[in-house]
Amino acid sequence: MSRLDSPPAAAPAVPTPEEDPSVWGRVSRLVVAHPGRVLAGALAIVLPPLLALPSMQLTHDTLADLPADAPSAVGFEALSEHFPPGETAPLALVIDDDEPITDPGSLRAMADLSRNLKRLDGVDTVRSVAMPTDGEPPEVQDADGATERIGQFQEGLEEAAAGAGQLADGAGQLRAGLARIEERLPELSRGLDDAVAGTGELRAGVAELRAGVGRLRDGLAELRAGLGEARDGARQLRTDVAEPAEAAIREAWDALSDFTVGATDPEYERAARATGEAYGRITGEDPRTGRQVEPGYEGLAAALRELEVGLGEAVDGTAELVSGADQLDEGLGQLDAGLAELAAGLREAGPGVDQLRDGVARLRDGAGELEAGASELRRRLASGAAELQDSGFEQLIPGLGQDRGPFVVTPGLLQALPELEDQLAFFLADDDTRTRVFVGLSMSPFSPDALVTVDAVAEVAELSLNGSPLEDATVAPTGISSFWNDVDTAAGRDFRIIIVAVILGVFLVLVVLLRALVAPLYMVLTVLLSFGSALGIATIVFQGIGGRAGLAWWLPPFLFVLLVALGADYNIYLMSRVREEADRRTTRAAVAEGTRLTGGVITSAGLILAGSFAALMSADLASMRQMGFAMTVGILLDTFVVRTFLVPSIAVLLGRFNWWPSARARYP
Repeated sequence: MSRLDSPPAAAPAVPTPEEDPSVWGRVSRLVVAHPGRVLAGALAIVLPPLLALPSMQLTHDTLADLPADAPSAVGFEALSEHFPPGETAPLALVIDDDEPITDPGSLRAMADLSRNLKRLDGVDTVRSVAMPTDGEPPEVQDADGATERIGQFQEGLEEAAAGAGQLADGAGQLRAGLARIEERLPELSRGLDDAVAGTGELRAGVAELRAGVGRLRDGLAELRAGLGEARDGARQLRTDVAEPAEAAIREAWDALSDFTVGATDPEYERAARATGEAYGRITGEDPRTGRQVEPGYEGLAAALRELEVGLGEAVDGTAELVSGADQLDEGLGQLDAGLAELAAGLREAGPGVDQLRDGVARLRDGAGELEAGASELRRRLASGAAELQDSGFEQLIPGLGQDRGPFVVTPGLLQALPELEDQLAFFLADDDTRTRVFVGLSMSPFSPDALVTVDAVAEVAELSLNGSPLEDATVAPTGISSFWNDVDTAAGRDFRIIIVAVILGVFLVLVVLLRALVAPLYMVLTVLLSFGSALGIATIVFQGIGGRAGLAWWLPPFLFVLLVALGADYNIYLMSRVREEADRRTTRAAVAEGTRLTGGVITSAGLILAGSFAALMSADLASMRQMGFAMTVGILLDTFVVRTFLVPSIAVLLGRFNWWPSARARYP
């Protein structure tokens, strides 16, 4: 038989996962034999770095990204040694309006804005058209104490205005009081006439009252005599009648009690009962029991004794009433004499009231003229003091303007010194309708705190200009801090859109490829876990150990897009092979076979790609080193942890449910 006719040689046998002695054969057997332990171990590797994410900071400091010997970094460092951090790159607040900024109302609004910005946390210096010297009063030449005399003159005007105001207030109060007196004087005149008539009527009443008091006194004397006779009668009735009757009834009862022989007589009981009742009425007690017949009644003699005592007290009281009546009559006599003198005085007071009314009227008119003059004086003095104060000259006076806040350019000062407007042209546009405010921050203009301060400055500007002529002006912060604040805002917004779009796109691709929902879901979650773990490790290395202010602001979105794409690519390669194997064997066996067959290829690709990105760590730019490190770590985690252990162990634990809702999920 020729070689062409000989049967072909048998193909070498492909070892099964149970027979494969290679590394990936052993790995596949480990995952299938202990999926729970493998899953726990993989999570123990990728979960702890996530704890560093809350402390992650993003920095926009492009100067810190350069090598320390770069010319721009050296120059910036030299400036920082002599100037505050914010002065090298100040925040410029542009205010654009339709009317000139130098108008009095607008200039006052700029002064308020400058003061409020100066008090803001994180702001070191403020320079504007209203505060060109950062609030420090300029040095002026004091010729022979002229500024001191201006200050004294201003204080004198204010004190004089206050004194004139007090004088006007006092004159007004005096005029009002005199007017009220003048209104009441006619009533006083009529009251005097009524008082004279009333005094006569009162004297007549007093006379009648004295006559009544005399009759009362005579009646009380007669009452006293009658009460005395009644008292004597009660005493006699007690001694002559009550006490003998009480003694007799006691003897009668004792005799009746001792007459035991007649006790058998039927009339004896009736006589004893009648005698006992009489005994009780006279003595107040029952002879049989010794108890009182009525509560509070102690016998006729005792009652008469109390009546005698009460009549005696009534006699004494009547005597006191008689004495009081005598004193009342004497007092009424004195009252009548006083009323006679009062009537005479009231008759003489009538002409004096008319003279008083004329004098009050003239005094009231004079007080009105004084009030008007003092008010006008106060107005003029206050106007002069206000104009002098509005001029802002007091800020130039040593010892006078120091306690009144920072130095600002007032409308009065600008009017008094027209040449000052030329010096302020640096802050103004050609038509004076646009100005800029330079805000020097107390921190680096690239720091996160500087970006937060930009929003605070814009908010303070809006609140300060509200209700002023610049209320409708356009306020726009500019400068490095403002630029990076806008970039940070836009990047954050775009990053959220990127996350949703990438996750949704990858998930849909996996659903179409695997024709399932469960497996694509945890595959996407593991890719996100790999991204978060890589970002956390980069935070620990560069921000924690390296001591940098933070990671490059563009690193998270770039890292997310690349790692999610690469991780999804490796997962697709693995799970698509597992799905092919699941057509002819169980899911557990398919996972073992897919892991064994794809391990070498995916690992090789991962190592090549990780090495490519690791080359970035040799760059001079710090952000490039961060990018190279994070990508290298993320790819290695995806290659050796997520794809090798995490995804296969989850697939083994879920079994046929990986393929839900396809038909494969319904059959073991």
